[in-house]
Amino acid sequence: MLKAWNRSRYGDDCNRLYMATVAVQYGHLDALEALIDALVSADPKSESHWLPQQARPAVLRATDFRGANTELESWFRANRNALRFDADAKKFVVTGEAKTVE
Repeated sequence: MLKAWNRSRYGDDCNRLYMATVAVQYGHLDALEALIDALVSADPKSESHWLPQQARPAVLRATDFRGANTELESWFRANRNALRFDADAKKFVVTGEAKTVE
């Protein structure tokens, strides 16, 4: 899995996002970040405007935080250094007290 994720991280948006949806299930924080970035950066006029539609369910499965895409991004940025992967739950959880998003 790690080799496949590493190869796709620098490829085109479609391959990177597809592999990120898999890699996040194995605890790759950078895959979660790629999914979060896809939520807020996709241009609705581009050919890859569907990327956020693929990314959002993967982010919601990988975290317990809920909110709009911009709130998910803010939560991730605020708590990135405190996120740890719970292999049993296959989710990223905040260690300590989560920073709130306004």
